[in-house]
Amino acid sequence: MAFENFYITNKGKRLLAKAQVGSTISFSRAEIGSGVLPAGDDILARTSLVQAVKSLSISGVMVNRDQAQVTMNFSNQDISVPFYWREVGLYATDPDDGEILYAYGYEASHVEYIPTFSAGPMEFLFSMVMQIGDSANITAVVDSSMIYCTEERAQQIAGTVATTTATSLVNAKADEIVTVSMPAAISTAKSELQQYAEAQVQNNALLKTGGTATGMLTAGGAQTVGTPQMRNIYAGTTDLTAGTSALATGNIYFVYE
Repeated sequence: MAFENFYITNKGKRLLAKAQVGSTISFSRAEIGSGVLPAGDDILARTSLVQAVKSLSISGVMVNRDQAQVTMNFSNQDISVPFYWREVGLYATDPDDGEILYAYGYEASHVEYIPTFSAGPMEFLFSMVMQIGDSANITAVVDSSMIYCTEERAQQIAGTVATTTATSLVNAKADEIVTVSMPAAISTAKSELQQYAEAQVQNNALLKTGGTATGMLTAGGAQTVGTPQMRNIYAGTTDLTAGTSALATGNIYFVYE
């Protein structure tokens, strides 16, 4: 889902002003919604979504100069009624007003249809990039259970670990190389890469029992008569002639009227 703009609300601007003189901007959570923004509605005056559907926990926040990129992990696992995703809101904790709607995004035309989990499982990372001015005190309530290693992150870790390890081994004395312990970074990378691999298997593999094939399955390799294996099965109305019709050994052909 792509939103062209995120608008800092009036309450968000007040919190941003407080942050310039020492207060902390603490992002607490996000929300997505299906509401239709009333004509003439003042986005900056909004304090909530028109029709909230799901609250999202924050999985990470990255500060770069005057911007903060807040990342959430979306899953439709608990969605029982399909909807069109039109709204998104980022909440923060104000030291005086409590939790406020810090920023709001709305898309009227290029909306995304979110099915129920049973109709089509869906999961992806979603980020909001917010202006924070010169504020130095930026925090977020991060749900550690939502953090996982993305493919880009895995590649970064692998490159960093490889470079660090190679340099360490080259600089080590020959008689000390065998005693060099595995750096903590390698252990961390191994764990994150394993989690990433397991997630890919769960998302893409066809299970031995259960599951539904979403594409065309074709038996690969030579098929042997008398051997239990997956086979290509054809069906048609044309009779075949034994010994002359073109059909690979081991394939099965059904003739129907």
